[in-house]
Amino acid sequence: MGCDFLSNPFCAGLPDELRAMLCPVCHIKRYAQGQYCSQEYWKNTFALLLDGLMIMGDVDPATGRILTNGIASRGTLISDGGLITGALAQAIEDRSVLCLLDCSVATFSSVEIGRIFKSNMEFAVHVFENCMQNCSVEKSDMMREVGSKDAYAGVRYVIRYCRRHNIPQLTHAQIAMICNRSRTTVTEIMHKLIRAEPELFC
Repeated sequence: MGCDFLSNPFCAGLPDELRAMLCPVCHIKRYAQGQYCSQEYWKNTFALLLDGLMIMGDVDPATGRILTNGIASRGTLISDGGLITGALAQAIEDRSVLCLLDCSVATFSSVEIGRIFKSNMEFAVHVFENCMQNCSVEKSDMMREVGSKDAYAGVRYVIRYCRRHNIPQLTHAQIAMICNRSRTTVTEIMHKLIRAEPELFC
């Protein structure tokens, strides 16, 4: 089990015996920074973001720009493979995925992961908790700060998210993509944030 990704929050939170069951049936796929995918791609697969940063949303046909309504970082379950009815259904509805950083994704056959899910309560609880945190709590926070407040709150949310998840410093253009603002607006707000809340950048 000499995997480079065992420290991600999902895998690190599992007992050794469960990791020993998952590792042999894990397939790692890599996606380059700037690559677009469809979330439909993982619809019937249990998929976990091991490393990197993804944003999910709809591509505006007029501008080709993604309108972000979701974010995922290391340890985020991006598809439950249909194990939990309706859990990620809304997230899967033909949304585009953009890799803001190079991404590594662990994929598992729904059949193989289903056996473990049905027979091991500890694993089932772990999966439910991941869905609740990333599909409910985090998405609610993002919608509140990015979708319902001003640009300052949106940029501040992204900076705090990156700190919490140990994400390397993003460019202003990448931050702008996450919070659906212009790069110029992000740059102006970053200057304000550095003066008002320097602790966010320590």
